Amino acid sequence: RKRIRDGTRYAAETLSDEEKRADLIREWTTNAYELAISHASFVLNNHLIWKQYLAYVKSWTSVGSTTDHALSQKQMVQLRSIYQRLVTHPMTGLDQLWQEYESFERGQSEALAEALIAEFSPKYQHARSVYLERARIYNVAELQMGRLATPPVDIADEDYASKIAEENRFLALWIKRTSYERTNPERLTPTDLVQRIRQAYKEMACVLTGHPEVWHMWSTWELLRSGAKDSDRVEYSSAVLLLAQTHIPDSTLLAYAQAQIIELHTDTPSDCMKVMKSFVERNPNTLGFVLHQQMVRRHKGMDAARAVFAKARRVLLEKSEMIDNKADSEGNKEAQDNSGATKEGGKGENAGTSSEVVDDLESRGKRKMVTNRLDPTVGTTSSIPGAGEAMPDPATTDDVATAGNDPTTLKGTPGPITWHLYASHAAMEHRLNKSPTIAARVYELGLRKHVSFLTKPAYVLRYAQLLLELHDIDNLRALLTRAVAACEGQEGKSDEVAALWDMTLRFESMISGGSSESVSALHNIERRRRAALMGAEVEDVSTGGLVGVSDPVVGIGSHKSTIAEQLVRSEGYDISSNIVNGMSRSVDVLEIMGLWGNNDGSSSRSRTSSSSKTEWEDDMAGGKSDSCYQRRLHFQQLTASGLSAESAMLGDGGAPGAGGPKFLSAKDRLQQVGGGGPSGQNSASQLILQQSPEWLHPLLLLLPKPLYRSAFMNKPPPHMTEMALTGLRVSVLPSERPTDDARINGSRKRKSDGGDSSDEEDGGIKAGGGYGSQFRARQRARQMGVQQNGSLGEGVVGP
Repeated sequence: RKRIRDGTRYAAETLSDEEKRADLIREWTTNAYELAISHASFVLNNHLIWKQYLAYVKSWTSVGSTTDHALSQKQMVQLRSIYQRLVTHPMTGLDQLWQEYESFERGQSEALAEALIAEFSPKYQHARSVYLERARIYNVAELQMGRLATPPVDIADEDYASKIAEENRFLALWIKRTSYERTNPERLTPTDLVQRIRQAYKEMACVLTGHPEVWHMWSTWELLRSGAKDSDRVEYSSAVLLLAQTHIPDSTLLAYAQAQIIELHTDTPSDCMKVMKSFVERNPNTLGFVLHQQMVRRHKGMDAARAVFAKARRVLLEKSEMIDNKADSEGNKEAQDNSGATKEGGKGENAGTSSEVVDDLESRGKRKMVTNRLDPTVGTTSSIPGAGEAMPDPATTDDVATAGNDPTTLKGTPGPITWHLYASHAAMEHRLNKSPTIAARVYELGLRKHVSFLTKPAYVLRYAQLLLELHDIDNLRALLTRAVAACEGQEGKSDEVAALWDMTLRFESMISGGSSESVSALHNIERRRRAALMGAEVEDVSTGGLVGVSDPVVGIGSHKSTIAEQLVRSEGYDISSNIVNGMSRSVDVLEIMGLWGNNDGSSSRSRTSSSSKTEWEDDMAGGKSDSCYQRRLHFQQLTASGLSAESAMLGDGGAPGAGGPKFLSAKDRLQQVGGGGPSGQNSASQLILQQSPEWLHPLLLLLPKPLYRSAFMNKPPPHMTEMALTGLRVSVLPSERPTDDARINGSRKRKSDGGDSSDEEDGGIKAGGGYGSQFRARQRARQMGVQQNGSLGEGVVGP
C-alpha cells in the first residue's frame, strides 16, 4: 500500500499523461508485490497476499473508453504467472484457487488449457498433500506466530512445574516445525530451501527470543548446511550468534559457541580469545573466565593463563559481597540524589560530595584489592569506565557512534565466584604445566579465601585426589576430616557426603596395610560412615532392611515401640547393625576398595546401574556362594528402592535382555499407595492412615516426615505429641458411629465375654466401629454408675 501511494504521488508530480501515469503506477505496484512474494509467499496465511495480488492484476483497466489490447495481453500473462506459482505453494484455500486457475485457462484456450493443467496438476497435488501433512505434524495455531517474546520461566515463578512443562511443550513444537522444514517436503531447489529453513528459524527466534538454545540451533544449521562456501557458512553462523548476544548478553554458552566457530573454522583461531575476553568484560562470571583461561593457555601460554586467573579473582565476587554491593548501590543512588540537589553549589562542593560517597562506600565493606597480585594497569584511571578518557578522534566518530549497537559495549554486574575457577586452574597447573605442588597450593588458596568451598564435595574430592597422588597423607586425612565435619547436617547433599565418606574409607583402606594401627582406624571410619549415611532413622536393625519398607508397624513393650528401637536402646546401633547387616557392610567396604565385582570404587548405595548376571560371574573374585549372596543383596536393594518384587526379578539385577531393573509405572505406584496388593505394605505411612479413622487423618498428617517416607515409624517430637493429645481432648466425637472397612478393623476386634465382640450390636451386624471395645465398655460402666446413683438419690429424697 505504501508503494502504491508513493508511485501514485511520484507519477502525479512527474508525468502529465494519464496513460503513462497509470503504466508507472502499475509497474511500481507489481514490483512491490513481487518483492513481497519473494519473501513471504510461503509464510503463515500466505494465501492472503496471493489473493490480493490476483485481485490487483484483475483490476487493470485501460484509460478511456477504448480497449487496450496490449494491456489485456499483459494482464493475461501476469495472471497466468501468478496462478502457476501459487498452486505450487501449500496454503489455505488451495483447492478453490486451483479451480479458478482451471476456469481461467479454459477461458483463454481449451487446447492450451488441457496441456497446462496436465503439467501443473501434479505440482498442485503435491502442494495439497504437503499442506495436509503439515496439519498432521503440528498445529499452526499452537505455534502462536504473533506472540511477543517472553523471558524463560524462572524457578521463582508461581506454579513453576506447570509453566515449565508448557514451555517445554511449546519449544518442542517449534523444534519439530523447523526439523520438518529441513526435510524439504516441497522439493525445493537448494537456494529456495535455504531461504525456507532460514525463515523458519527466524520465526522461531522471534517467538522464543530469550531461549539461547533456539539461537544455537539456528547458528549450528548455518554452519553445517551443505552447498555453501566455508567462509559464507562461518559468516552467517557468527552473525546469528552476535545477534543472539544482543538479546541475551549474559549467555556464556552463546559466546563460547562463537569462540569455538572462530577457533575451528577460521584461519586465525587465536581470535577466539577476543570473543571470550569481550564477554568477560561485559558480563563477567566464573564459567566465562574458565573458558577464556583455557583458550589463552592454548594460544599464549602459561603466564598469560595465570594472569587471567588473577584477574578473575579480582573481578568476581562472593555471594555475601554481591549482597553488600546491592546495598551499596542503593546507598550510592541515594547519595547521588542528595548530591544532585547541591550540584548548583559549585564544582568544589560537588567534588567534596563525590569523595564523601567514595569514603562511605569503602567504609561499608567494599571489596579490597590484593595489590601484590595486580597488574600495573589495575587501579589506574584506565580501569574505571569513563574515567580519564580523552575526547574521541573525529576520524573514529562513526565507530564510536555505532558502538551502542555492539553487545560488547554492555556492562553487567560481576557474577559470583565458584570453586570451578580454582579447580580448573589447579588442573591446568597439574596436567599442563606439570606443577602438582603449585596445583595443591591453588586448592589450598581456594579453601583459605573461600570457606564455603569446604562444603563442596566435588572440590574437596579433586583436592583429595591430588594429595593422594602426592602421598601427602597427613594433609589428606586432615582435609577429609574437615570436609566431612563441614558437610554433616546439610540437607540435600546425601550423595555428595557419601562420596566424601567413600573417599575417606578408600584412603584409609590403602594405608591400612602399612601398620596394625591403621586397621583399627579403618574400622572406626567404617562405623562413623555407616552411622552418618544410614543410622537408626534409615536402617531397620531388626530386619536388615530400611525403616518403613520391610514390615508394618508392630509395637512391643510397655512403650509400644518397634523392635528396632528396642534393640538400639539396649544394644546400640552399631552392634545391632553389625549383627544383621555385618556381611553387607563388609561387602560395602570391599566395593569401595575395588575388590568386589567390577566397580570403580563406589559403594552400591550410590550406584544407579547394576552389572548383569554374566558380569557378576566373570568379575566375582569369590566363590559360588559369594555370587549367590551378591544377587540376593542386590535384590534386597532393588526392592528397598521402591521396585516391586516382580520388577526386581525381571531385572535380575540387570540381567542381559532385561534392560536393567524395570521401575514401576505411575499406575503401579498408585496401586501400591492405595494398598492394591501385597506390595501396598511398603508404605508405612499409608498403612497407618488406612488403619486409622478418617477423623484422625488430619492429626496424623501433621507429624513430620523423616527419610524413606517413615513418617509414623519413629516417635514424634514431644511438642507434636502434646499438640495431638490437645486436639483429641478438645475435639468433639461424631454423633453417629463412624463405619470403617470391616476387612481392616474386623480382624483386629478384641474378643471378650465368651468370644463375643463388644462392638457387635444391632443383631450381630459386623460393621467395624471407630471406637475400641475397651472404650465402649468404660462408657457403658460409666453410664450404669450414673443411673444407679440417680436411683439411690431419688429413693433418699422421696421419703
